[in-house]
Amino acid sequence: DAAFMTIPMLGSGIASSTLAATLLYEVLSDNPSLSVDNLWRYQVAFYRECGAKNCAVDVLKRWILNAPNKDIRFLFDKRVLTSEDMKRASIGEFVVIDAKSIKQKIKVGYKRLDLLIRVGFAVFRAQCAYKRALKIPKEFNRRKIINWERQLNMYFKNPKVEESPV
Repeated sequence: DAAFMTIPMLGSGIASSTLAATLLYEVLSDNPSLSVDNLWRYQVAFYRECGAKNCAVDVLKRWILNAPNKDIRFLFDKRVLTSEDMKRASIGEFVVIDAKSIKQKIKVGYKRLDLLIRVGFAVFRAQCAYKRALKIPKEFNRRKIINWERQLNMYFKNPKVEESPV
């Protein structure tokens, strides 16, 4: 697995690395220059293909890793989160959640509405990170890139995860 990829136990780093190599090959086969401007085309292509999804997955992963164990246990015991949800989230397919699914999750998790709200906020932050990552500047412009990066990095700061008194 590639170092520092978001979900090493799923092998997503291998897939991301293979895709990255393909994208780099495509950019360099069009123009073999190793200039910053040319390599930035690779960076943009990577973010559009999988980097933005990896950002969203990382936001969710950080929330889960910082949540109290009893909250995570509740979510799985009550099937508010399922293995299918985790599978979809691990590949960035959580961005659209249908109303029927939300209604079912509220129905089984209503006793911990505070926790459901925190999960919803984590998903919302992940969606925002995904959208921000897709707004990567198309052309290399140091000022625009620094601004984009600063805005994107805000989503990776862990909000304080409060432990519920329940």
